[in-house]
Parts: sequence; C-alpha cells; structure tokens
Amino acid sequence: MRIFELSVSGTNLERLSAIFEDNMPYAHANKTNLQTHIFINEKHYFRSDGLLVTTVIINYSQSNQAHIQLIVGGGGSGLFSLDWNLEKNRFNELIGFLKAVGEQENWTINFLKDYSVEDYEE
Repeated sequence: MRIFELSVSGTNLERLSAIFEDNMPYAHANKTNLQTHIFINEKHYFRSDGLLVTTVIINYSQSNQAHIQLIVGGGGSGLFSLDWNLEKNRFNELIGFLKAVGEQENWTINFLKDYSVEDYEE
C-alpha cells in the first residue's frame, strides 16, 4: 500500500474535485461536507488477477488551499501477492496527473510525505 500526502494552493481550487470526478473513471465520490471530498476507484487487472483500489481524499482547509491524500493498494494475488508494479504505476500516474493539472491551473503543489506499508511494520 502506498500513501502520499500533498498540499495544493492557488485560486479556483473548488475545480479540483470536479477535475477528479471527470478524470477518475468509475470513481465513487463522497462529499462528506463542504470541506472534505473522497473519491474511491477500483479496477481489476488481469495480468496480476488482482483488484487495485485508489482512494483520493481532498480536504479544503481554506479557499485557496487543499490537503490531498492519495492511497493506492492491492493489485496482487497468489502465494507471493505479486502486484507487477500496479501500485507504483497507478501512484505515478496520479502524481503525473496532479502535476499536469497544477501547471494548467497555475496551482502550487507541495509534496509533503510518502508512506509505504514498510513504514508501519515493526
């Protein structure tokens, strides 16, 4: 599982949720309140015979700032739970997407922290 935190600042940030809704196929959006929007997307990959789940949590702290958590997990199956780099590829795809949108919208994106499952194991 990969978890990545970042912040986005700029004008018209309310467009961020609409952009995710338009660009995450089969995403289920849950707008818990005016400040927090959650997008969940799952996709089956035949090459690994696994299900990959992507969760994007957008928390609007101010009108010109948002905190985003990207969570990608799954994708592996079988005895060794090989995911054939599905998590990493999806994760990189989301980061690339956010960078492109940030440049297009003139938003500043700050990458805060990159977690992985290993960070939590003892």
